[in-house]
Amino acid sequence: MKVRTAIRKTVKWGGAVAVVLLVALWVSSKWWWVQLTPSGTTQITSSGGRLFVEVRTSNSSNRWQVGLISQVEQTAVAFSWDFWPISDRQSTGRFIPVWFPTALVLIPTALAWWLDRRASRRSRIGLCPACSYDRLGLAAGAVCPECGAAPTAPVMAGVAAKG
Repeated sequence: MKVRTAIRKTVKWGGAVAVVLLVALWVSSKWWWVQLTPSGTTQITSSGGRLFVEVRTSNSSNRWQVGLISQVEQTAVAFSWDFWPISDRQSTGRFIPVWFPTALVLIPTALAWWLDRRASRRSRIGLCPACSYDRLGLAAGAVCPECGAAPTAPVMAGVAAKG
């Protein structure tokens, strides 16, 4: 049970940080553009609420570039909500709106938060956090007879005080 709790905690907090960073990227992409070239042939650019991933046939240097979008470009740059590919002789690329990876991260993060909240609520009212078995008649250190989950110390102290 401890492994599941650790995984859920990692997904919950790691996902929350990732969602905040993606939302910050989305909002700031109206004024700033960021370009990363991790390998000689791949380039990732963020601008206008979208990511542009491009694979080139020619080699370029590895680098980070950051720039401010000019006032004229800000009015021309509208946030994009759809996917669209671009292809020519020298490169192939795809525009990906930032809402898509944000949604992919947000869904399991919200599920982890919900599961954690549900387990916490169950343990506060004297139920087994794993299977919802009513633990009110059990001894303070007893494992759940239904699923074998070990009780948490603060929960059982509260149950013993009620009994």
